[in-house]
Amino acid sequence: MDRLPCPDGYFIESQDPLRYAHEQINLWLVEQEEWDGKHPHQPQIMDHKALKKQFKTPQLIEFLEAAMVRSDWHQAQGNAGPGNPHSVRIHYILVSLSRLPLALHAEQMRLVIDFAARRGPYQFCDHIEDAFQRGLLDADLWSRLHALPQAMSGDNSVGGQAIRRRIGVLLWHDPYDEIDLKRCWSEAVRRDLRAMPEERGKMWRSALEATPISDSTEPPSAWNKQAPKQVAAIGEAAFREQLLAWFAPFQGDEPVRLTMAGSHILKALLWYARLIRHARLDAAVFALLDTKWKNKQFKFRPLTVLAGSAALLPPVEAYPILVRIHAIMGGNLSARFEKVIKEIGEKIGRTPDDLLAEGLLKPPPNTQPVDVSAILKKLEKMNTMYPNAPPPSRFHYYGDYIEIEGLRDRYRAHTPSCTVRRLRDQALVELDYARVPSHWRPLLLGADATEFYKFAQLLFLLSMDERFDFITFRLT
Repeated sequence: MDRLPCPDGYFIESQDPLRYAHEQINLWLVEQEEWDGKHPHQPQIMDHKALKKQFKTPQLIEFLEAAMVRSDWHQAQGNAGPGNPHSVRIHYILVSLSRLPLALHAEQMRLVIDFAARRGPYQFCDHIEDAFQRGLLDADLWSRLHALPQAMSGDNSVGGQAIRRRIGVLLWHDPYDEIDLKRCWSEAVRRDLRAMPEERGKMWRSALEATPISDSTEPPSAWNKQAPKQVAAIGEAAFREQLLAWFAPFQGDEPVRLTMAGSHILKALLWYARLIRHARLDAAVFALLDTKWKNKQFKFRPLTVLAGSAALLPPVEAYPILVRIHAIMGGNLSARFEKVIKEIGEKIGRTPDDLLAEGLLKPPPNTQPVDVSAILKKLEKMNTMYPNAPPPSRFHYYGDYIEIEGLRDRYRAHTPSCTVRRLRDQALVELDYARVPSHWRPLLLGADATEFYKFAQLLFLLSMDERFDFITFRLT
């Protein structure tokens, strides 16, 4: 049997059903290699929209399958990762193809899910959620999906946590997964959905599947447009009575356990409760303030949603509820909560200074090293020391994030986790300490260099990324 060699060392069997797809990948590899020779610091990124215009959907699906095969081959050969340029190029091809909205059939989804179980679901979360929305997931596919969390074990990055949330909530909807009422409050919701008559259960499942999976505790505009239709389909009175039944455990004496997925389901139900407000329902919602929790790590989400629900009440009623939420949450409060309490406080004559004096607002940033705004000022001042450095506007502060405009690339830093990712491919930015020159070592490796201090130095280095060869990138 003939075997055709590829630029990255892979061999194409003459009878391979993906032969044409592999040959197309070879052409892309050659194009990328030629591009890299002219632009060594700027990898060529394929335009997935242009691919959609150039090729038909069946071809694109075959390219995707072939790219997964090649990626697995590099992994098996032990040459995957940033150290092998062909492996990196295959990764870029795979990422570009995975961005295409391809309606995969069940067998193709098996290939995607199995690949995601081996390598992580990062590129394929949209495809998996699309298959779920199209009703494509059967018992076998659901079973395979349960391997995905393990594939992300140890990834605590911001992007990794976002994907883990999406997968976790998706698995909550698994109709074949065994019900365990001790696992989470929301298991009773799953139990009741399965016990409903088919048509009613379908409407309720649709209402819950419409919930966006993000850290946002306020509903987006798309949800606000769709939610009234979901309520109308079920009937407002029936919707309210079902919510009251599901909220009942929060008013009981028994402690309630809440998982990450359950907190998102509760968030959705609290949003629906805002649409169909009623005295009994309001009482059930605000009973969350007195709920006993078996575990506390996920209660921040529903309690922050509760702040938005309190804002719908008259200000004199809302204010004490917000004070209660603050007392329960302590320092784990969001900017959204502070915005709400400022608005309600203003309506009852409480100034920001009054709220600050009562400890209801965070104090202004101080001059400690952990203060992000202070670090930005230092970085901007340091930039003026270098005549060819980017201007101070290279650093942009957005809450917990800092965006850096480098000479070669753009980056986003997450200050709570001290992690940085390159925006164009979400590669994790790290330092190769073995290659750090002597004049940088005291700053990056000194005994007094804390993780946050080293993080701040990395931000400065990235503003002049083209100058430093000890900055490395890890695709995750």
